[in-house]
Amino acid sequence: MVRPVRVARPGLSPVRHRFPRTVAFGTAVAATLHLADGCPYGPVLLLVAVGCFAAVVAGRRVAAWSAVAPVRAGHLLVAHWLYRWLPPGTDGAAPCGQELVVTAWAVATAAASEPGRVRREQLVHGRAERAAAERRRTGEERLRIATTHVSRTMVELGARGRAQLVVPGYESGPVRPGRLG
Repeated sequence: MVRPVRVARPGLSPVRHRFPRTVAFGTAVAATLHLADGCPYGPVLLLVAVGCFAAVVAGRRVAAWSAVAPVRAGHLLVAHWLYRWLPPGTDGAAPCGQELVVTAWAVATAAASEPGRVRREQLVHGRAERAAAERRRTGEERLRIATTHVSRTMVELGARGRAQLVVPGYESGPVRPGRLG
């Protein structure tokens, strides 16, 4: 039988930055099926942690918590009620201490991913500020170049104001009365 985690790990991990919501839910479903199959915990919870971390960092907190909730509910269901009917047949109900560990793991994963989300928002905000400053500097440089060019032209033609620059254009022919451009 193919284990859901073996399918989910290579299929979902590479796209966690592009589709964080899908990865969070996909890893949660794979982990729930993995635990329901009677397999040991192992790295399956790490797979869910990485998926939820990617979702929170991408700003999808609700998706991350919504993905962790079915894993928690599925774990409680399997560990306290369905264990009688699932393999292996010698299992008993899970101890309450184990439930506290799994709950603490879920809360710690969500809490540990918040600094990553804050850092990512700061980086995006900083990039936007730098791009706006670059656009401002470009506009100011263009204005400075244009002003310098007009000032040089005024000096060369002996004009006292910009309005006097029209006179040579009118006299040489390109500018005609009543016509713009």
